[in-house]
Amino acid sequence: MHPLLRLLVLTVVACLSTIALPATARGTFFVSDLHLGVGRTANGSWSPLEDFRWHAAFASFLDHLSRTTNDDAELVILGDMLELWQSSRMQCSRLAGVTSCTVLDCVGGGTGCSEGEARARVRNVVKQHAATLRALGAFAARGANRVVIVPGNHDAALLFPSVVAVVTQAIGAPPRRVQVAASGRWLSADKAVLAEHGHQFDKVNAFAGWPTPFTVTSAGRTLNRPGGELLVQTFYNRYEQEFETIDNFTTETEGIGYAIRELGARGVVVGVHEFAYFLLVRSTVKQRFDWLGPQPPAEGEAEWDLALIRKDYDAALVIESLPRDAPERHVLAAAYPRGELAGLLPELSDQELVMLCDRIEVTAGVAEPAGAAPAQRCPKQGGRDANLGYFAGKLLKRDDDELTSYLSQAREQTTAGGAPFRLFVFGHTHAAAQPRPLKVAPEWEVSVVNTGAFQRIATPEFIASLPAAEVDDPAFLSKLKLEGLPDCYSFVMLKGAGPATVAALRFWTRSAGAKTWRESESCGAQ
Repeated sequence: MHPLLRLLVLTVVACLSTIALPATARGTFFVSDLHLGVGRTANGSWSPLEDFRWHAAFASFLDHLSRTTNDDAELVILGDMLELWQSSRMQCSRLAGVTSCTVLDCVGGGTGCSEGEARARVRNVVKQHAATLRALGAFAARGANRVVIVPGNHDAALLFPSVVAVVTQAIGAPPRRVQVAASGRWLSADKAVLAEHGHQFDKVNAFAGWPTPFTVTSAGRTLNRPGGELLVQTFYNRYEQEFETIDNFTTETEGIGYAIRELGARGVVVGVHEFAYFLLVRSTVKQRFDWLGPQPPAEGEAEWDLALIRKDYDAALVIESLPRDAPERHVLAAAYPRGELAGLLPELSDQELVMLCDRIEVTAGVAEPAGAAPAQRCPKQGGRDANLGYFAGKLLKRDDDELTSYLSQAREQTTAGGAPFRLFVFGHTHAAAQPRPLKVAPEWEVSVVNTGAFQRIATPEFIASLPAAEVDDPAFLSKLKLEGLPDCYSFVMLKGAGPATVAALRFWTRSAGAKTWRESESCGAQ
């Protein structure tokens, strides 16, 4: 058979428009964000860009699933199994202590990869991670085991048929044992459980047109490119050459902060304008209560005078939204007098402007350093005011509002007026989170759980366990290596059957120096 025809046949077998398989008749498990990527360099050492160095952990995890389910396991990989936003065709150099990198593929026309370019990237990934993919195939071949691969933002190229064929061929499982969800989500047969990667309710990483995120040109189809991909290409790829753990924190901005602390303003080679917007929409207010203590009860009510803000204020407000001791704030403060943030405020939507003003109120709740100028705050309408708890509550609720809106849309797309799903599983953030109830509508509550990443992660608990002198070292991030992070990988499993089905967050782990892997309810002491 001609190789191309064979690829197309494999694609028809592997790629389904909708994945709806039993969620409770067998053991059902979810992992996310493996990020199999560029692999090793020519000298055999790991590329600093490669996050997945954990074949032994993953292979033993697959054996565990088979053993505990009598080879009747459904493994759903919820996006970013592959790292296709990074390229082996990248040239980096250092000048005056600053690393600069140029990506040589997937750069034409302002869009992402063409199908041919994506296929070339995938061929390198499957070559570099052949053993891991073969282990996945061996798992899928045992008994009644099955694997479903849901595309994420970093491996959206799996929506190209020929890319799917390259991957399934490398996995080598029997027909229909490994399927790629071309719908971009997984839905149980009883429609009670919905699972997907989670990038589509993340403004920075959402694709236009999902799950067909393509631009059609005379040369063929290319992937659309969300803003998050641009940031990875121009910012993270360059940083990761020097700091291999920068994207292995539970929040993206934490690793960035450590990097800027070490490099200073010279480290920001992405446009400062784009960098500032990223910080605004991605930083989390939840961390700020580590400084402020328990969230106070809300008192009062206030609305911002958006018209006055747009008329008389500028991007200095964005600077005020960041803590005074944050390295990122110093970068933006240096860029502000040069006019590099001049166009930022007019580009913010009213919703983003409200969020910005709320953030300033929360940040200003931290005790001001002695002698510091008072924070510039947004003007309020009608002289009404409220306390810190009011503004913090708005910010903490914002993410839930975006998720409830998205889940309402997903209900219309998946249940067609029938009973809505009761459980929603996603990944994407790398921050594993226990199931929690979310009221989407008066009559509809969903249990929401985050798988986290099947990666080694520098969690807040891990950072807190390190000596203060180590964390306070300006070179902390460059000294922090992936192999030094906890040997612990999160996943979600379904328990029960029918209406009693619930999700449980679990961890595949072993203690430092131990040879035996085990399933645990936490990472424990590492």
